[in-house]
Amino acid sequence: MSSKRRALLVGATGLVGKRLLGRLLDDDAYDRINTLGRRVPNVEHERAVHHVTDFWEPDLEVPPTNVLFCCLGTTIKDAGSPAAFHSIDFELVVNTATSAAAAGADTLIVISSVGADRESKNLYLRTKGEMEHAVTRLNYKKCGIVRPSLLLGARERLRPTEQLGKFAAHIVNPLLIGNLSKYRGVDADVVASAMIGLDRADFDGIRIVEGNDISASGA
Repeated sequence: MSSKRRALLVGATGLVGKRLLGRLLDDDAYDRINTLGRRVPNVEHERAVHHVTDFWEPDLEVPPTNVLFCCLGTTIKDAGSPAAFHSIDFELVVNTATSAAAAGADTLIVISSVGADRESKNLYLRTKGEMEHAVTRLNYKKCGIVRPSLLLGARERLRPTEQLGKFAAHIVNPLLIGNLSKYRGVDADVVASAMIGLDRADFDGIRIVEGNDISASGA
């Protein structure tokens, strides 16, 4: 990675996005961090510029950037319907990645999910797999895909199922070894570190990290 990079972060108000924004602002390798989202992050910094958009513009304009960090994502319940979920986790991600590539980005680092598979019968996993398939066909020199399992960390609003999952993860994680280790819950800050690590990594093409490789990829 060159000594100075310009980053674009979408999803900066989410669980991982907040951690990633903080890490980017602490990293002198990035001389400008643009955020793009429907809300402005509660963070002011001389190297941060926040842009508000509803993402539904016919031709989404994004600022010139070297790397797009994409932390967009929701759940079917929060989206309200399968169609609304697909529009966010597939259409918005792919449209943003397409616009960033047109704005000069050579690197895409995006969050997906363990088990992502465009042939899956599960809507969530199928949508993630379709998204991966689409973005890997865009004109990026590097495409890093992070596939976490349950994301751990303090949320503004913790859903009951997530609270139960967070509790269960502390019990179950030690039991998930070998090929099952990729299903361990992972802290959002570890995912954020892995995203920066993938931007710094020297590779061309596509790199997918999951399980223990997420923490091993950290910056």
